[in-house]
Amino acid sequence: MKIQNSPIDILLKVFRREYPETASRVRSIAFGKTTDKDAFAETIFADDGSNEIHIVLSTTVKGGAEITFTIATELLAHELAHAVVGASAGHDEMWESVSDRLFELYNEEAQKETEIFAFDEIIEELTLRGQSIARQSWSVGAFLYYVPEGRYIARTDIAKGFAGQDGKVAYAPYIALKKASGEVEPWNPTTADILAKDWFVFGGGSK
Repeated sequence: MKIQNSPIDILLKVFRREYPETASRVRSIAFGKTTDKDAFAETIFADDGSNEIHIVLSTTVKGGAEITFTIATELLAHELAHAVVGASAGHDEMWESVSDRLFELYNEEAQKETEIFAFDEIIEELTLRGQSIARQSWSVGAFLYYVPEGRYIARTDIAKGFAGQDGKVAYAPYIALKKASGEVEPWNPTTADILAKDWFVFGGGSK
């Protein structure tokens, strides 16, 4: 069984293969604030003679909604096309040609690397292989990971009432959701999650 790779990783794989010279000049791709507060992404060309290129993707889109992996991939393809054609090209025919080519190659590569799989196989990736898993429709930075059983310090008066002599409470294993905001909470799948076909390995693998 093979889970789909990160859509961003697939796009970068295609970009590095098709435009190696430009790829070697792209020094950073990061999520953060753009210099134009109304822009969701930007390509920065260094003016110090180094020819370095830096790409910034916003973490939110219109209305303040968190950006999803799917949208982030589309924005990145847009900016990578700018990196290829140069700062002065704008959205001319050359940029449009490169942009269309990147999307075409990305779709071909994504189709090759995608298989239909059962939900129990996703659980196997989490619990047996120690992978972190995400969906393309989730906000960037959100992912699942497995927390094994363990003993943890009691944090409430109720928990302290049945904690062991060591002051700890025994917890059963569970699957945690790390949200884009940085908060972590136990995760319960929805029907949409169980039937989804957009899962991918986010990273990790400790087993």
